[in-house]
Amino acid sequence: MNTETISNEVFDLSAPIMNTVNAYGRGYFGRPAGSFIQKDGVDINPVDMLMTLAWTEVLDTAGYSFGTCRYFKAQIPNEFKGYKGAVSLEEYAVIRHDKGLPFDLIFNPKGLGGDAKHQHEILSTHIQPVSTDEVWIIIGNADDPSKPFELKDGSAFTAHPGEVYSRETTVIKLLRVD
Repeated sequence: MNTETISNEVFDLSAPIMNTVNAYGRGYFGRPAGSFIQKDGVDINPVDMLMTLAWTEVLDTAGYSFGTCRYFKAQIPNEFKGYKGAVSLEEYAVIRHDKGLPFDLIFNPKGLGGDAKHQHEILSTHIQPVSTDEVWIIIGNADDPSKPFELKDGSAFTAHPGEVYSRETTVIKLLRVD
């Protein structure tokens, strides 16, 4: 999101994060593709970190909104490093053209982050992760994201470092291979 209206209120999102963990397990917050968080140079599952953050709500979500979901962001603590591992299709095309690399897209592979609830995922090994100091989380009604919900009863649809792209934007995520 390029222009943001941020709430002045600070939110504790530990309840919706725990609702998500209780429903889907801690692995739900693992990032097998796309953006990721590290501590001491090692990828981490960020659940414990996410639960301690002071979240502010992003109020202007035109073009980004997913049903009645609410969007929040927070600063990543200094002992962690966040990396945005996603670009728009347009950004990807420029990167590929400028570097003369192949158009190596992989569409929605099972087991590699291909189960996005609101769109298919496209992956590439040629995306360079970019350091970021913010993390975003989208909270909504787990049963139906178009239905109202109380924040304490909500569930996380995603949590990741880096900006949120509009729903109309085709996003290419980093596929990291060992």
